[in-house]
Amino acid sequence: MGFRELYHEIVEYNGKNIFTGIIKSWNKNNNSKYYLKYFDKGFILSDEDNWEYYALSRVLDILTLRFQPNKNADFSEWIGTDISLEEYIEFIKLLGLEIIYPETYSSFNCEILEAKEGKNNFEIIECMFPTVRLKGLIIKRSGVIISINPNDYDLNLINNAKIFWAYRRKNRKHEDLSDGWGSNSQWRTDFRFDIETENHYIYNFYGEYDLNQGTVEIINKLKEMNLDVNEMIELLVNRHFIRCIKDENEIFPYSFKYSEKKNQNNGNKFVKLN
Repeated sequence: MGFRELYHEIVEYNGKNIFTGIIKSWNKNNNSKYYLKYFDKGFILSDEDNWEYYALSRVLDILTLRFQPNKNADFSEWIGTDISLEEYIEFIKLLGLEIIYPETYSSFNCEILEAKEGKNNFEIIECMFPTVRLKGLIIKRSGVIISINPNDYDLNLINNAKIFWAYRRKNRKHEDLSDGWGSNSQWRTDFRFDIETENHYIYNFYGEYDLNQGTVEIINKLKEMNLDVNEMIELLVNRHFIRCIKDENEIFPYSFKYSEKKNQNNGNKFVKLN
């Protein structure tokens, strides 16, 4: 039984302890580490492998709802599964994945759950759940609350911009490629592969159009969305806008990729948990 089936068991569970009742028993009865080998194939994955990563991302999206500021962005009164942060971390470890708490903000490893007014920009106030990684691959970014100086950034924009490549959130509008598809077709959604190499962070590794190239074709495609290259890079790196004010409903970022040199970002210090 794969992660798709686990997802359905989680959202349909009516018991009192989902970690004991569903998650631990699922892990015991399934070879949940089997997908780790996929990462060693030079990122050449079958469609089924890709979809299994996506299904895992949906499981983690559901399990972390409870740890997000609740703005009812999913138009649901359900605040998420009854799981503690400690149980969530134990589940990640049972999968053979890495848990990392960022010491400083990095867009590669962190998702902004909320920005609060402060003196310093992008200073982590609190980490609500950690980054999940498989070697250099980001499975899920950590959820952080950060400080932002309102003289430099618009807090309202940062807190309310729609996040792309996101199945479900409580704190902000969200969208991914499964939206609008049927009960079976939605599970044939590609996972977004963000990969750290020795010298670079690569965002959306399998994207067709490389923003580092800046070809006429790419520029014309961006013009169709009323964006320039830097605005799409901002969206691709953060998965939502930080400065740009454009119509989010006219934007389709899923075909683009971008490679960022290290030390070009806002820092990248972690505390790795064994």
